[in-house]
Amino acid sequence: MNRGRLAFLVLVGLTLATYISFVMVAATHTHNRVGLGGSPLFYDFSVFHTVGAMANEGHAAESYDDARMIAAERAAFPGNTLRLPWNYPPTFQVMMMPLGAMPYVAAWLVWSGILYGFYVLLSRRLADAPDPLVFLLLAPGAAVNLFFGQNGILSTVLLGGGVLLLGSRPLLAGMLLGLLSYKPQLAVLAPFALMAGREWRALGAAIVSQLALILVSVALLGTEPWFAFLYKLAHPAAALPALLGLFLLGLVLGEAFLVTGKVYFSAGLHAGLVIGVKLWPFSDAPKVALPHWIAGNGRPALISGAAAWLMALILLALVPRLTGKRT
Repeated sequence: MNRGRLAFLVLVGLTLATYISFVMVAATHTHNRVGLGGSPLFYDFSVFHTVGAMANEGHAAESYDDARMIAAERAAFPGNTLRLPWNYPPTFQVMMMPLGAMPYVAAWLVWSGILYGFYVLLSRRLADAPDPLVFLLLAPGAAVNLFFGQNGILSTVLLGGGVLLLGSRPLLAGMLLGLLSYKPQLAVLAPFALMAGREWRALGAAIVSQLALILVSVALLGTEPWFAFLYKLAHPAAALPALLGLFLLGLVLGEAFLVTGKVYFSAGLHAGLVIGVKLWPFSDAPKVALPHWIAGNGRPALISGAAAWLMALILLALVPRLTGKRT
């Protein structure tokens, strides 16, 4: 066995050991579906399950009222201390309704099993050898999505599957890309990308699938949730600090990619930030009495304060030096 192969196996083993250790720590410190730092089990998925249940009970529009949404979360997860608002369109809420009707852990298992199953199929299409396939299947981003019940894998499957099918099955590709409309920023991205590529059949299918999803949401939930969503979308002042932090983060990750010409350094920086954001509520850091304008406020505390903005600017200056290259 050569050194390269041994290093690969050691890396796989350490990755698996890290994931198993994380699961064991989370399991031993979770009581009544609430874990360390007062965080709900599966974190992001707790919001998805809550809004699905609210929609099933006829309270879909109330999920866009932050006070009522947080009250519903704390009723569903007694002891939960986080504030997790709902900012997705009603189309995503419709997707969550079947899961909201299921017991919480069972719903997470169904959600994660289906999404990771499609992610495996996509990875097999993308990887041309066993080793890259293993890297994709054990990628930290995929693990974070599973552990915290995020929807990043859903976006990856829809986007990746849509792009792969453009040449052979443009209508199906367009339908998958149209379903990305559950995230407003991706709802805009997909049509413009298809227009730029002159993929007209796929563009038509994407528009039809987006409209069909909207009509289904109106038929099931009515128009009130849409008015509530659009009102919240038109009043983004509370989200501006986080948006600035995300913009600066995007500059850092973009520079890392442009300077190195490879995605690994950029992906590593992003993975570090995601892990930090997710572990932040479990630490004692949120309890430190720092002004909100310095430390950040709310759920995205690591990106919504002046300290995070300053760190991003420092990284912008340091990335070329860290990589040994100059822009």
